[in-house]
Amino acid sequence: MSRIRIFFLFFLLFAGCGMREGEERGKPIVATSFYPMYDFAKKIGGEEMEIFCLIPDGMEVHDWEPTPRDMARLQKADALIYNGAGMEHWIPAVLETLRGKDISILETSQGISLCEGGCCAEHHHGHPHHHDHANHHDPHVWLAPQNARHQMAQICALFVTLDPENRAVYESRLEKYSRECDVLDTEFREMVESMPNRNILVTHAAFAYLCKAYGLTQVALEGSFASSDPEPAKMAEMIRFAREHQIGVIYRESTTASKVADALAKEIGGRVAVLDPLEKLSQERQAAGEDYFSVMRQNLQALQNLQVLQGK
Repeated sequence: MSRIRIFFLFFLLFAGCGMREGEERGKPIVATSFYPMYDFAKKIGGEEMEIFCLIPDGMEVHDWEPTPRDMARLQKADALIYNGAGMEHWIPAVLETLRGKDISILETSQGISLCEGGCCAEHHHGHPHHHDHANHHDPHVWLAPQNARHQMAQICALFVTLDPENRAVYESRLEKYSRECDVLDTEFREMVESMPNRNILVTHAAFAYLCKAYGLTQVALEGSFASSDPEPAKMAEMIRFAREHQIGVIYRESTTASKVADALAKEIGGRVAVLDPLEKLSQERQAAGEDYFSVMRQNLQALQNLQVLQGK
């Protein structure tokens, strides 16, 4: 029996240990699955909502499973916000367990046109790519600013139903952050327009939505759920592609070791840079004021650096 099933059996045994009948409730309690959902919910909910993130700081999003304690926290929540598109593998079992409970469920990727796992429909023929058989779609929808805008709009609509008295507050915040998404979108468009080479080499195929939005093409060592070192043939294919297209940068994630990226960069005479899929953000960085927009602008800067390198 899997760990997740055992956890749910424990949860069902202790589900009665939640809030007492008729206990006074304060702010609506909102559970979010992982960092971008938490950040978006905090931006819209502010102090009017009690928001927490299920997946703790430092935990690999794709590996996490809920514990009985997590399920007990969910039992007390008024809403659960998650990304969907296959990002949270534990969601179907959790939703089954919560069936019949008085909790609002929001899948923020609903209404977004999904890209195939590891590459987009616009991916050019002849480019090396890797399909993720375990997941048919790339779940990293938030990496396109207009998708993030859509996700925040859905969160706002949920909060209005949970707390209609503060509707104007939530809608005002949505308007503010929607404008910020539009500004970020414009910044990406203007930067990409001047890029001489719109192919990007990445270790993790998490950027299908970013590429689709701005006419870029990611060439990846691993699929959207990278888990192991690539095969030598894959490395050789990437090296050939990089040389053929005069690409001098390989992008890795900020939170992963760069051994493979370093080896590839050495072979092509290039360098390693960071392109962050924003699946998590450390407490230290959050405390320092970093958020979705600051990290996305770091990504923008990383791509601008590629443009300068390739434009020489």
